[in-house]
Amino acid sequence: MSLKEIRKRKGITQRQIAQKMAMEQTTYSKKENGKSPITDEEYIKLADILETSIEEIKRDNQTSPKNEYCTFNDNFEKQLDFLIFDFLF
Repeated sequence: MSLKEIRKRKGITQRQIAQKMAMEQTTYSKKENGKSPITDEEYIKLADILETSIEEIKRDNQTSPKNEYCTFNDNFEKQLDFLIFDFLF
């Protein structure tokens, strides 16, 4: 079961989890969707908030190659934008 499915099953919103984890909702959303890694400390907090085991959360939320590619691609685009901006201005 995915992190999103676990959260929805518990009837908790992304905003509620983000507040309990002291982060922006957009940051949490990226973590839930695999676009940003979840730290060990965050897994512990999530397990507590969702009243489940860390193993259940981790089981279906390991970063997939597609997500790793997206993260690499996003970082590459940001660096490229910075270089172009620096070159032009």
